[in-house]
Amino acid sequence: MVQCESLNSEYATMVSSVGRGDNLYSTEQVATLRNDLIKHTEKIDLLSKRIVLLGVENNETVSDSENRLRSRLRVSTINWVRDFLVGLSAAPEKEKPREALGDGWTPSLEYNAEISESEEDVIGIQIGRMRKWIAEAK
Repeated sequence: MVQCESLNSEYATMVSSVGRGDNLYSTEQVATLRNDLIKHTEKIDLLSKRIVLLGVENNETVSDSENRLRSRLRVSTINWVRDFLVGLSAAPEKEKPREALGDGWTPSLEYNAEISESEEDVIGIQIGRMRKWIAEAK
């Protein structure tokens, strides 16, 4: 579980980096780390199942307190795995890393021919840009 938590912080850093468009990590590296995290959680889940079933295969008698302890361990593990996987952000797509992170629509940064940079009406320039972006967003 500790290893998953440390890998999760590394994963979050990678997702953020790829989402910003940095070239430090590739989308393939992010996807590979995400798959590794999922495999680790599956191993943790399997281990908790094995602990619950200890002694059952050999028809050994187990005390009630031991059964309760095993059941609580199993429930705790299930809750941890569920919370961990729900909190794991999706890996960004190769083509659209910004949208995968939830940043949504991004206005184009193209030069608008209708707006002259030499105009002294800065507010008018900004209003023109905003109108263009609103039209793009629709």
